[in-house]
Amino acid sequence: MRLEEYNQLLQEKFWQAYNHAARAKENGYDPEKKPESIISFSQAETIEKLLGLKGFKDRFEELKKTLPPLEVPFKIAEDIILGRFGYFPEEKAAELALKAALASLTPPGTTAAPIEGIEKVLIKKNSDNTRYLAVYFSGPMRSAGGTEQALSIILADFIRRILKLDRYKPTQEEVARYIEELRLYERGKNRFQYKVAKDQIAEVIENLPIEITGPPSEDAEVVIYRDLPRVETNRLRGGALRIINDGIIGRVKKFESIINKLNISGWSWISKIEVESTKSEYLKEVLIGRPFFSSSEAFGGFRIRYGRARNTGLMAVGIHPMSMKVLQGFLSIGSQLRIDRPGKSAIVMPVDSIMPPIVKTNDGSIHLVNSDEKLRKVQDNISRILFLGDILISLGDYIEGNSPLDRTGYTEEQWAAELEAVLREKGESIKNLPLDEAFLKRLIEDPFSQIDFGTALQISIALEVPLHPRFYFFLENLRGQELLHVVKCFREAKVEGEIVNVPMKDASLAEEFEKMCLPSQRGDGVIKVEKTHAELFLYLSKMLMPKTDLDKNAIEYLNGFLNFRIKPKGGAFISARLGRPEAAKLREMDPPSHVLFPVGLEGGPKRNIVAAASRKNIIVNICNRYCERCDLHTFYFHCPQCKSPTIATYYCARCNSYSKSEKCEKCGGEGVPYHAKSIPLEKILSDIEKKLGIKIDAELKGVKSLMNENRVPEPLEKGVLRAKYNLTIYKDGTIRFDATNAPLTAFKPREIGTPLNVLRELGYDIDVEGNPLVSEDQLLYLYPQDIILPQEMGDTLVRIANFIDDELRLLYGVEPFYNVKSREDLIGHLVLGISPHTLGAIVGRIIGYTNSQVVFAHPFWHQAKRRDCDGDGDSIILLLDALLNFSKHYVPETAGGLMDTPLIIMPILKPDEIDDQVYNMEDVKKYSADVYSLAWQGAKPKELENCINLVKSSNANIAWTHNTSSIVDGVSKNVYSTIGSIDKKLKLQLEITAVLAGVNEKDFIENLLNSHLLKDISGNIRTFFTQKFRCKRCGKKFRRVPLSSKCPSCGGELSPTVYVGGVKKYLVLGKKVLTLFSLDPYFSSNMELLEKELSLLITKEDNKLLAQKRLKQYF
Repeated sequence: MRLEEYNQLLQEKFWQAYNHAARAKENGYDPEKKPESIISFSQAETIEKLLGLKGFKDRFEELKKTLPPLEVPFKIAEDIILGRFGYFPEEKAAELALKAALASLTPPGTTAAPIEGIEKVLIKKNSDNTRYLAVYFSGPMRSAGGTEQALSIILADFIRRILKLDRYKPTQEEVARYIEELRLYERGKNRFQYKVAKDQIAEVIENLPIEITGPPSEDAEVVIYRDLPRVETNRLRGGALRIINDGIIGRVKKFESIINKLNISGWSWISKIEVESTKSEYLKEVLIGRPFFSSSEAFGGFRIRYGRARNTGLMAVGIHPMSMKVLQGFLSIGSQLRIDRPGKSAIVMPVDSIMPPIVKTNDGSIHLVNSDEKLRKVQDNISRILFLGDILISLGDYIEGNSPLDRTGYTEEQWAAELEAVLREKGESIKNLPLDEAFLKRLIEDPFSQIDFGTALQISIALEVPLHPRFYFFLENLRGQELLHVVKCFREAKVEGEIVNVPMKDASLAEEFEKMCLPSQRGDGVIKVEKTHAELFLYLSKMLMPKTDLDKNAIEYLNGFLNFRIKPKGGAFISARLGRPEAAKLREMDPPSHVLFPVGLEGGPKRNIVAAASRKNIIVNICNRYCERCDLHTFYFHCPQCKSPTIATYYCARCNSYSKSEKCEKCGGEGVPYHAKSIPLEKILSDIEKKLGIKIDAELKGVKSLMNENRVPEPLEKGVLRAKYNLTIYKDGTIRFDATNAPLTAFKPREIGTPLNVLRELGYDIDVEGNPLVSEDQLLYLYPQDIILPQEMGDTLVRIANFIDDELRLLYGVEPFYNVKSREDLIGHLVLGISPHTLGAIVGRIIGYTNSQVVFAHPFWHQAKRRDCDGDGDSIILLLDALLNFSKHYVPETAGGLMDTPLIIMPILKPDEIDDQVYNMEDVKKYSADVYSLAWQGAKPKELENCINLVKSSNANIAWTHNTSSIVDGVSKNVYSTIGSIDKKLKLQLEITAVLAGVNEKDFIENLLNSHLLKDISGNIRTFFTQKFRCKRCGKKFRRVPLSSKCPSCGGELSPTVYVGGVKKYLVLGKKVLTLFSLDPYFSSNMELLEKELSLLITKEDNKLLAQKRLKQYF
């Protein structure tokens, strides 16, 4: 099926669902009588509809064709200021210009930062009475990328100039206020990406042409520079601080390059700014249960290998499935790795065409663990993991991260690239060599195919290419002298079939084998080596080897006299630790809710509506609506009796009266469209039971209070039906299932469990080679909007579909839509994918399931959500759920309330209007020798431009360099999520660390104490002493226990929010860890001081650690 036909099919399915929802909503049970999501087919259409700029779409499309991409937002801003889209007051025009210009920079236009991240733009006055521009950045602005944050300031300056405003001229107090705020912000729970000296902060603030400010985001207040005339709050302004620290100073090089490219004057001072990244700090953070696997400074961890498999790229890296398993499940499909390059983090995917781990067992044998069968034989006897295996990293990730290329170890595909380059160079002369040209070309196409040592040697000598890496391991780990000893032992070796028995006359031979990671089996006085792995040594054993240069490593020594070359296999290793384990789970609010309906304090801590109804009537803050036709006061937008629209009535607290407008008709005061009123909850539930014909469960969870602007509730019927299926909701009325993002460009039917006939109906009729689909093992290119879900998610979506069908039938009075019984029945149905930092969703089509915890989708689809695959998770919403149940009337009125909602729905993906990170990804089946040559030189990624083809928007069928047998062959769920208690996690973490050759165990323990245990113990003690007390019934918190010892609001029992057990837990673990190594006295002294501090409230009894004191012990 062609892409045009596919898109047409998607549109038909989408409008079928949309029209069904529209018919249902006409019945008037929701705030609006039609689906509230804005349907958009382009970035320009999205921006026009969000900002209300009539004619924007056509102008934007026109500018895209005539101007360079970076100039378009500036022209858009100018058009708005000059009135092309209508007249606006200066401040409103400046705000719209900045938002529209930023939105045009972030395709597909759904990023929340431009819309929600800019609260307002004001024109204020300097002390000399000149006017300047002030931009108010709120929290959602942090979701913007570095380029967008930098450009927001440059665009604001551009707008200032068009409006002919002066520069912002800060006072010394205002400069000092920024410095104080930044330092206070850092001391809290917040973290900046960059460390900035105060003189650099001052330099930036003094020179910025606009004021960067914003609404308060934290409870903490400044202490010194308070009550400044031009700063409206004493609280910390998080959005503004992030723009200054990470958006301007942190991205100063990017900032400067944009300024230079656009040739903008007045910014020469930016070149003086310097910054220090905190990147290295997060790698030193070691948390309990999250092991450190590999160090770039030591051999034995993950060896960097260039390439992309069909399930990697876009910050997803490949490791061998056996690497996951030898780590006892601490790495699984979708687990996040925190790494030192080319980005900060990535997820791991199984790729079995790369080098697997090498382990040493208790008997001294060394094993290449390349299969489950091999692992079963050795897993209970592993004493050391000598080498963790390869980590496959796309060159596109180096390009995107602008990270210098690493000098990687020699691999089969590099050998093939060099062979191909030599054959191309020699041309016709190859026919004069004693080598079969067809055979050589087969080796180039498949360098992993069987080749014997003699042929490999002949190729190396005749064509002057290095020896095929199949025949040796990490020779460079030996010195020349050690290699001589190994060769000497091989001179006495006996060959028995495919096994070579090497006599072990002393222990040094075993040590040398271990350094090389040479697979071998210990025998009685001999070491047994497979002949393939012994061929090179047998060859060398027949030579007279020189006694010079023995202090060099073995490869340098050999290349000094052999008539062929050998390249080192070790290369570069990566620093890596476990970050966030993969996750697939239902999104829940805290506490979970079935319905957005308020119960106040009457529902207890669980907000149980049924329990609250036992009081018959409850008083809650809820919206005021009035039906003029029925003369009925209600809290719904449509009259429960006649379904006609109701009108808002506004309550004036000053004179206790209601009006039809915000301005009180009696006293002129300001009214609000909600009020605390008594509602007959018991009767409402009784009526619902009769209407729906079902018995309401004992628990129906609402919310304590509504957070939306008008305090609009959901129909309670929806909550009753959700509770029937044990489903809870998010803030916007939809049901979400979250899972980790994972890329996929091709799949096998066997991997996703979908029958061939079903796949053909979905349009999958040919494989990647163009052959008809006849087998479960054929590879098929994935369509851009098709997704493969976790099985657990599929089962939950069935429950959601059943809820929606009940909702359609029992509440809306229309026919069901899904009629499904199993997850397989949902194949072909549409869902929405949505990221937390956006206010729009992209349509996806379910085509199958895996037992992993990730959502596999085309890179284009993830990029339409403005996501890469570095470990973050996004939400999946069943399409009809969003169309029926989402309402912007439900979302919180706070800044960022619209973030992570399907306010915009994009039915069709436009490849030229997605995040452009994917267009740095390579689209090749193999790399050329030039690529490896550049890597050997440590070149910058931009030098690769002429060496590899990159992905283009016109082609969704993206090639890959490395095959993998199965995208689900590996560990499906991280042991971190299943092992249970923190004690067990630490125990297993220490066991793993103890056997990893690539990790310094003592350094690991010190980092664990520094970055986790000591900090947590100290923090827990401080929290214990300063804790609040909470009412078990209504949830109200108190700084001190009231004299009555009961909650003054509801009379409920009070309980502490921090228990001594939580403090003891970490103290016990910390003391246990201290016994493992002889560490610096600093750690034991620190622990003793913390224990003494805690002993003010606890004591030791009967040699048991830390039992809480009782009151009588003080008298």
